[in-house]
Amino acid sequence: MVFDCVTKTEVSTGAVSGMSTRASLAWAGFSDDFSLIVMDTEGMVSMLGQSIGWQWMPVLDTNTKKKNKEDNFWPVAVKDGKLVVVPLKGGNEYPEALGARPIAAVLPFRVPLARALGNSGDEMLALEEFSMRARTVLRQKDLVKDVRVEDENKDIDDLDAEYDKLCGALDKVSHACIHAVV
Repeated sequence: MVFDCVTKTEVSTGAVSGMSTRASLAWAGFSDDFSLIVMDTEGMVSMLGQSIGWQWMPVLDTNTKKKNKEDNFWPVAVKDGKLVVVPLKGGNEYPEALGARPIAAVLPFRVPLARALGNSGDEMLALEEFSMRARTVLRQKDLVKDVRVEDENKDIDDLDAEYDKLCGALDKVSHACIHAVV
């Protein structure tokens, strides 16, 4: 259950969508845009986003990024739609506490979507995945904008300009999707 302490309301309840039944919660944190992000023991990363109410959305399957089956990733932060991790080799579960500072890697979010066999439609699949992520980011930015305006931390014109720029980019992707189908 996720609870909003300010409004004293329940935001979300139930299972995290990307989490398998045999997995458990391994990490939880907030992204730089204040989205709640979780990673399970199977390597699936999910984000709590608002579409029709608040829902969990899988945003990255880290297993597709592993070089070997035994490798793992230690999550550090989420910034600009990317998971910052420390790669762990050979089944290690934690970075070394002593010695050299671990080198971080960046894993861009990639919403796992169903696809047909073969390579046909790869461009359309990429556009569709980008469109899904962009719509989620826009909703989050809109929510953050409302909170920031209430707190008067940032000029409303700057927030509106940033939001309009993102809307324009999403419109271009939607236009490309329509033309790819037609």
